[in-house]
This record gives sequence, structure tokens and C-alpha cells, in this order.
Amino acid sequence: MGCNAPADCTDLPEDDECQTRTCVEHACGQEFTASGTALALQTPRDCEELQCDGAGGVMSAPHDTDLPNDLNDCTDDTCSAGTPTHTMRGMGSECGDGTLSCDASGQCVGCSTPDECGDDTFCAANTCTSGVCGRTFATLGSVAPTELQEPGDCQALICDGEGGLAPIVEDTDLPQDDGDECTTQACVDGAPMFPPALIDTPCASGGSYCDGSGSCVGCNTGSHCGTDTACAVRVRDERVRRGGGPVGTAIPSGSQVAGDCQLLTCGGGTQSSADNTDRARGRQRLHRRRVHGGCAQQPARERRRHVRASGFTDVRRQRELPELLRGHGLHRRHLLRAHRVHLGELRGDPADGGQPTPE
Repeated sequence: MGCNAPADCTDLPEDDECQTRTCVEHACGQEFTASGTALALQTPRDCEELQCDGAGGVMSAPHDTDLPNDLNDCTDDTCSAGTPTHTMRGMGSECGDGTLSCDASGQCVGCSTPDECGDDTFCAANTCTSGVCGRTFATLGSVAPTELQEPGDCQALICDGEGGLAPIVEDTDLPQDDGDECTTQACVDGAPMFPPALIDTPCASGGSYCDGSGSCVGCNTGSHCGTDTACAVRVRDERVRRGGGPVGTAIPSGSQVAGDCQLLTCGGGTQSSADNTDRARGRQRLHRRRVHGGCAQQPARERRRHVRASGFTDVRRQRELPELLRGHGLHRRHLLRAHRVHLGELRGDPADGGQPTPE
């Protein structure tokens, strides 16, 4: 199935010590831990070791240094091809605090008090009954005190009911932070692990976003690289021009300003250049124009033509409106209105408060 990060590969088994999900080029996969790698959580004193099998599974292998302990000083505890054995020591062998000895049945005898039988532990206490040493065991599952625990190992030590300590899974005993912004702390089956942080988690060590595979990168999607423009669409790890057009390609008409005598084009961003064809339209049109260097100007002869068209044919009257005639970009209706006002002033129109002016 397609993926952006290993966490998307939900059809595959969850990560553990022997298998890890991957996402390479949007394809899900798995990486397997090397065969023979020991698991974090083991059963102590059983002469075996749990290991990864190299294919994502777990196997058991003989481990003859994982010696058993029956808490009897009068036996030798060994492993034989992965099997615990307890061989009776010879009669008269030292036991307990060194002042006692073993009898023919493999018991430590000669004690007067429990202290002579050896040291107590959290899960086992010595006894002395009729001169014979013995043990009493703490209840199975009794949790060992803090000083016996290993913080951050995802395990808790408890009494195994036979006088020994055994580890169990403790998922709240999270490992210490590994210092990587793009990993998190977790416990999986009693093993400390550092799975990748979720994709797009903010980070600062070498980038801005976690990629979901444990690395801090600049971006995971084009939107992380900025805002698209008419000339550039940002994609992961690169920038491309929209449509692939060369420098000088005009941007879409929706991004142009109509009638401003300018043309916006692409080229290292957006640039503007003069456009002699971009004349004003509709209400923005100011008669006919000629364009010089991207600026619209109204030639003098065209101003005179518009004056004649508006009724200002009297040269004397034209001279009396120098500001009007020199104005640029007046609409015809503005000229007509000014014409009517001017005629009222010249002819003494009572409505305009003017005085009769002889022709």
C-alpha cells in the first residue's frame, strides 16, 4: 500500500525488537533485526536465551551461562545444552556462613540460628529448623523495591515465587530521551524503543518538520515550502515554474491588472514590463490613448478634438478654461457639464448667478 511514513503501513505488524516497518518511495516494507540478536526481556536462570530469528520472529537458543539457582548451598547449579541441572555436592562440603556443612542428602546442617545459613534476600529468607537450613519465599509477584529496579528499562522486577527475581513488562517505565527531536520514547514487550515521531512534527535540527521516519527535513509537502504563485509551484525538495514556461512567460490574465499599461511575467519571481497594448477599458478608458513606456498620455491634438466634440468651439471660451483644457483623462460628460456651467456664466443665466455678456 502507499505511504508517506512507516506509521501509514497499518497492514504490516507493529514494530518490535525483531521487525520494523519502513516507507521508501511511498512503498511499505519491513526491516528485520539480524538473527541471533538477544531480546531485552528474558526469563532468568533457565539456560536459554530468546533471540530474533532474522525473519521478524523470535526463537530460543541454549545459553549455558544463564545458570539456574535453587538457593541450596549443597548443590552445584549448571546448564547442560540449555537444560538446568542441580548436582549434589559431596558430604561435608561447606555451606551457609562457612561454619556449616552438607550432609549425605544434600542439606546444609549444623545451624543454631537462621543467620548461620547465609544472607537473606528480598524474595527469600533463611530459616533454621532442628539444625537444618531452609528458605521461605516471598509471594509470587511481589514487586521489588526501587533500589533493585533499573529505571528506564521498560521492565519491573518481581519475585518469581521460588526465591528469585524475575522481570516483567512495565510499559510506564519509559527510557530516557535519546535527544532526537524526531523520535519518541516507547516500551514494546519490555524493550526500550525509539519509534519515529509523527510526520510533520515540528523540529529544528537540520530542518523544520519530522518526516515520519526519524529525520528532521525541510519539508514533507510543497505547502511547507511557501505559498504558490502564478510563476512558481513549490514541491518537496525543489521549485518549479507553473506550466514549465520559460522566463518571460506572461502570468494568467486573472493575475494581471487591466488597463495599467503593464505586463506581469515570470522570471526569478514576478516582474513587470511596459505593455503598449494594455489600454484602459470601459470606465477606465480616457478617450484614445498613446502609451509611452507603460504610462498612458493623451496627446494635445486629441485633447483639442475632444474639446470641439464637446461644444467648446469658441477660442475665447477655450482660453478661459485653461485648467480644464490642460487636464488629462477627463470624460466627455465632465467636459459637457463644464461647458454648460461656463455658458451660464458668460450669458448671464440667472440660475447660475451670471451677468449678461455682450456678444
